[in-house]
Amino acid sequence: MNRYDMHELLNSLFSRKISPASADDALDAILEMVAFWLYLKREYKLKNADAILRDLKKIKAEDYVNIINDSSRFGISKSLVLRGGRQDLR
Repeated sequence: MNRYDMHELLNSLFSRKISPASADDALDAILEMVAFWLYLKREYKLKNADAILRDLKKIKAEDYVNIINDSSRFGISKSLVLRGGRQDLR
């Protein structure tokens, strides 16, 4: 995985699949990715881990919430679930 792949994962795949309710929830996702890459760096000595960790540490939770909650990035399942939760059942 390279830096492009990481950005694709965070901005495309995660946007289609997960829905953080707050900036704290989005921050948790980022912190978990940081922990994962620290593990990969330590255990597998990945050369690109430092560059990916730098990128991850630059992400602001507030900005990431906006990215991940942008409805134009949702997958079909996330769209249906969120739309269903927001509808008024009369």
